[in-house]
Amino acid sequence: MPKALPSTPSHGYDRNVGRVMSSDDELFDHIGDALGSRPGWNYEPSTTPGALPSWCLDVHGEIRLSVSVNHGAVTIYIPNQDHEIVVDDLDALTKWIDTNEAQFLQH
Repeated sequence: MPKALPSTPSHGYDRNVGRVMSSDDELFDHIGDALGSRPGWNYEPSTTPGALPSWCLDVHGEIRLSVSVNHGAVTIYIPNQDHEIVVDDLDALTKWIDTNEAQFLQH
C-alpha cells in the first residue's frame, strides 16, 4: 500500500512530518492556524537544543510577544518585561491576544 503524503497546515510549515503528533504538537498547530493569519505573527523554529518553537509577534524586527506550548500549557512570553503568562487553552490565548495585542503593536 502506498504511503500517504502528509498534509501541510495552512500556515505553511509542517514540523510533524514523519512522526506521530502529540497533544502539544496539535495544540501548537491550532495556535499557528489562529495566529499565522494575523499581521506580524511568525513561526520561529527552535535553533537551541531543548528549546521550544514559538509563534512570535514581530514589530520592526523586535519580538514583542512569543507563544509556545509545553506539557499542555500555553505560555505567552513578553520579552521586554521578562514576564510569562500561562493560559489554559487556545480560546483563552485568543481572548488574551484579542484584548492585549494592540498595545504590543505600537511603535
